[in-house]
Amino acid sequence: MNKPILAVVLTGLWGVGMTVWSYPGLYDRLFIYEQVGDYEEVGVVLTQLAEQGETPLGNVEQLAELYLAARQPERVEQMVNEGQLPIDYMEAVIQAYLQVGQNERAFKSYRQYAEQVNTADTWHELAEAYLWKGYATLVEDPLLRAAALDPSPQRMFRLATFYQGRKNEERAQTFYQRAAFALEQTPSSEWAVEDQLLGLQIYDALGQTEDVVALLNRLPVTEIPSQHLNLYLYIALRAQVSTTAQSLFQAYLLNPVGDSLQVRFDYALFSRDPDLMRSVLEERERQGNVVEAEWEQLAFLYLESKQPEPIQTLLKQERLPISYWQVLGDYYFSIQQDEEGLAAYREQAIAINDQESWQTLVQLYFYKQQFAEGLATHRQQLAEAYNEPELWKELSDLYFWRGLDQQGEEALLKAIDLQPRLEWVLLLANYYERTTQWSQAEAYYKQFAQAHPQPKVGTLEWIRYYIRQSQFTPAIPLMRSLQQQQNLSTAEQLEALQLYQWSSQTHLATETLLSIPTEALPFQNLSTYFDLAVFGGRLEKAQGILDRWSRKPPPDFWQKQLDFALLRGRTQEAIALLQQALQDQGESVKLWKQLYAVYDSEQNQQGVIQSLERLAWLDAGTSEWLDRAMLHYDFYQEIERRTVFLTQLFAKYPRAYIRQALIHSLLAQQKSKEAMTLIQSTPTKQWNTTLEQLAIDVGYQMQNYEMVLRYLEPRYQRDQAISDLLALQELAQATNNTEAELQYMQEWIRRDPSFDNRVAYADLLYRHGYEAEGHEQLAILIKDATTVLQLQTVAGLAGYLSDASIAAGLYKILLERDPNHRSSLRAYGQILADSKQYPKAISVWQRYLAQVPEDPDILEQWLYLLSQEEQYETILQELLQTSAKRVAPEVYYQYKAVAESALNRRMQLLQTLQEWVQQFPDNKQAWVDLGYAYLAISDQDRAFEAFQRARQLQQSTDLP
Repeated sequence: MNKPILAVVLTGLWGVGMTVWSYPGLYDRLFIYEQVGDYEEVGVVLTQLAEQGETPLGNVEQLAELYLAARQPERVEQMVNEGQLPIDYMEAVIQAYLQVGQNERAFKSYRQYAEQVNTADTWHELAEAYLWKGYATLVEDPLLRAAALDPSPQRMFRLATFYQGRKNEERAQTFYQRAAFALEQTPSSEWAVEDQLLGLQIYDALGQTEDVVALLNRLPVTEIPSQHLNLYLYIALRAQVSTTAQSLFQAYLLNPVGDSLQVRFDYALFSRDPDLMRSVLEERERQGNVVEAEWEQLAFLYLESKQPEPIQTLLKQERLPISYWQVLGDYYFSIQQDEEGLAAYREQAIAINDQESWQTLVQLYFYKQQFAEGLATHRQQLAEAYNEPELWKELSDLYFWRGLDQQGEEALLKAIDLQPRLEWVLLLANYYERTTQWSQAEAYYKQFAQAHPQPKVGTLEWIRYYIRQSQFTPAIPLMRSLQQQQNLSTAEQLEALQLYQWSSQTHLATETLLSIPTEALPFQNLSTYFDLAVFGGRLEKAQGILDRWSRKPPPDFWQKQLDFALLRGRTQEAIALLQQALQDQGESVKLWKQLYAVYDSEQNQQGVIQSLERLAWLDAGTSEWLDRAMLHYDFYQEIERRTVFLTQLFAKYPRAYIRQALIHSLLAQQKSKEAMTLIQSTPTKQWNTTLEQLAIDVGYQMQNYEMVLRYLEPRYQRDQAISDLLALQELAQATNNTEAELQYMQEWIRRDPSFDNRVAYADLLYRHGYEAEGHEQLAILIKDATTVLQLQTVAGLAGYLSDASIAAGLYKILLERDPNHRSSLRAYGQILADSKQYPKAISVWQRYLAQVPEDPDILEQWLYLLSQEEQYETILQELLQTSAKRVAPEVYYQYKAVAESALNRRMQLLQTLQEWVQQFPDNKQAWVDLGYAYLAISDQDRAFEAFQRARQLQQSTDLP
């Protein structure tokens, strides 16, 4: 303002005469304060003038400006309210209130002003002022008023962003949609750049990626305001529109706004540009504003672009965690660069330098079969570095495993020197024994025995070493000492007995024999022990051994008695002798053949079977006896006994002919698990085509598809039988092996490219998620379909593939060829109903029901569609004429009640509902509807009874 406001005011006031001169001091001061720009004092003087009843007159607008400058906006507001000033002055008043911090007064006046003016811009500005001053809860109403006055896309967009800021996503999405609708009222071809920019933000918020992409491809990048380039760049990145994103990024680089480094970082991540990302991170690093995770993202990009070398540089610059040496190593391993991978793991071990890292490296060396490096690393970085006995022991195991006995011995000795564990001493003794270093072996066995806390345990190991070397002389005194000082077990006494026998120490052997219970002596050596007892004069012991031996004497002990009994025809005596011989001597083919001959002469069938079983058992090298037994099993129907015996026989003699017979028996008794075990254990030399089929049969019976596949697939490769191919496909389906199932199906079609097979293939593709391939096959099938049956098949497949339009088209073609094709009418009507084409669906299903009136599912759906189309007369006509017998009773009553209610036929409705509850007294909804029907005719008592009955059936707060 060129001239002070007060000077102008005073010019207007000069003509007021004596009124001005009444208080010359105040007006002088007013003029002076205005001249020097001290509006605080100007305000004081104006207040004093008002208190004295003096109001400066003159130009009203200029006076208002003076009040505003003096921060007395309330006086200007009063002037507006009194009609001295136009309403537009309220904007300045409101700003003045805000400047002096009277926010409540400002917004009260602002709202009054907005209500008087009532323009979209005023309400919008009030909302923004609320938001600016932190009155967020008051923003919503003025924004809604502005949008109501001006439902432009900009207003709707502002409301959407407001709700989004308030975390009210539902409301935000509503107004984003309204903004989109408002914007789309103008054809997109007529949109200005501002409209395109707004639409881009709206579609991005709605997640309509296709619209975002379309706008980005049309939007002239050069016309986007530079301050918003970063926003639209982020939108382009989210929509993955590479070309536009690149253009926006180049434009943004010329005039960056906001966090330029973050924008460049995000673009680098989107464009997978590690070099750009690196430059951004290095600049951030110089600013001290970079985090480790972002360097890791850079490392990922380098690996993605197959550039591992820069990652090494980043690691050496300590910009990545040490663990990324392992990531780098794994990457090298994945591309078969094992040397580089091991080098990376070694760098990690060097950086961390703990046992775990070095152990991992050693394991990798061995896994990669670089044994020398693994052994050297273990020795230098683990065993020597930490000098722990366990590490030296572990190193010795590795050396021994690699056949480096000398180094293994050295490492084991160091472990023992650090910690002489007894098991390690024994291990060293075993090593020296194995390598024929007898003196060292003897010394360490001795050390083990002398150091062991249980002298017996250690000494026995020492003695056994001598026995293995046939050095009985030093072993004898050690064993004698144990016998005298320790309580040896029976098994240990037997060891002593064997030692004395081998060393011909008869006296000691006899003495030891006396200390061993007769029952504990090995039966196969009873003859020797008997002779030893007799030779030593220990007759009582000899008698005990003889008594035990007599329980199972040799066969020839009884043979003479048997021969004599048979010679005299005493068969029962012969049977008793043979049975006793079998008990005492053990079974033999000779004895059982003799017993079989006796039973056969007596025609004792059970005895014959028993004898044949034992002969088959003892003479399993031939099937002669088993074949004879099978005849008797079949004759006497002893099938279960047959399986039991075959199981026992095969367990002892796993011959091919026994295995095959047993598998058949087990399958006949549904014992598939046992049959599978037999098949899996079949040696290769016993395998044949019969067993192969048995294996497949067992696998199917057990639903063990892995087993079936193991035998079926090689047979198919060998014989190429189509039946085996189909079986393989079914197996793949049963085991959810989609890839194999498709492969077998393709092979099947190659061998038999029939229409039905190709339909099955299309169906298979879709069921396993290969929609594009399934639709491609469907298109071929549509082209190849010629017969009505084929068209029906393809239409059904299209419907299954959820391609309703194709299915509908095919059904229309079918119905043109055969208007009364039942299944097509049913399916076509279902497609029309699902797509809410109710009139057409009603017509099609009416034709279908004329042919198939007893289809309750379609009839019920048809009634529903009639109700949706409000064809209530048709519903009643259908129900009363024919359908009452064809639909479920409750469906009948339900739709009859709906139609009568809609047609306001109260008495018929009441009768229907009464019949409904009479037929179905437990139907709560029927009682509720009946109650309302009674209310409609003012029969409140019956209505109350009906509602009470409904409440009894189910407590419901919805009832009156």
